[in-house]
Amino acid sequence: MTSDPDDDAELIARSLDGDGDAFVEVVRRHEETVGAYLARRVGRELAEDLLGDVWVAALTSRASYDRSFPDARPWLIGVARNMIRRHWRSRPAEKPVADLTGTASEWDP
Repeated sequence: MTSDPDDDAELIARSLDGDGDAFVEVVRRHEETVGAYLARRVGRELAEDLLGDVWVAALTSRASYDRSFPDARPWLIGVARNMIRRHWRSRPAEKPVADLTGTASEWDP
């Protein structure tokens, strides 16, 4: 199997060999899709904050990318999903809503 010099797997391999522009190209290709994925799940403002974290996480973990897959989009969406999970887990627990069942004795839910 010959790899396409323009596929994401090859770009990631080149970035691991020291070509800094190669990973920038991967980001450029998928930034809109990953940003839209985040925005649909957490809103535009938080998505803008998380998007940078997604790229840092992808850059630092790119050695674990399975280069038998030429398109990195599913992997990057997975990185984004994990970033969302990490964000929600890091938030303080919300106070539970008070039991209001006794306040409306005439009301039958």
